[in-house]
Amino acid sequence: MATIATTRTELLTKKIQITLAEQGRELLKQKRTAVLHELMRVADRVMAARDALEAMAAESRRALARAEAAAGAEAVRSAAMAARQELALDVQASNVMGIRVPVIEQKRVARSGFGRG
Repeated sequence: MATIATTRTELLTKKIQITLAEQGRELLKQKRTAVLHELMRVADRVMAARDALEAMAAESRRALARAEAAAGAEAVRSAAMAARQELALDVQASNVMGIRVPVIEQKRVARSGFGRG
């Protein structure tokens, strides 16, 4: 263990170090709180989007079953192959208290009647 000189200067230096460490701790607490708030905000959006997606997926499965019943599985597969398209996403990063947080946005997916093929 290192020996510390018992002088007034050394005492003042240690007090300054302790104050600086306390300020750093408070800053880290604020940073943690800000990141948790951002996480909760994103989690709320994700949960709402997930519920909407599950509802759309259920409706899509019903529509697919109706289409297969009406036109046959081969015709539905053929139409699906003809209408294949990429999903456009916009990925950026935002900065929350020095921590980079990804921001993912979906671009418009719906196509016009002529764009469907």
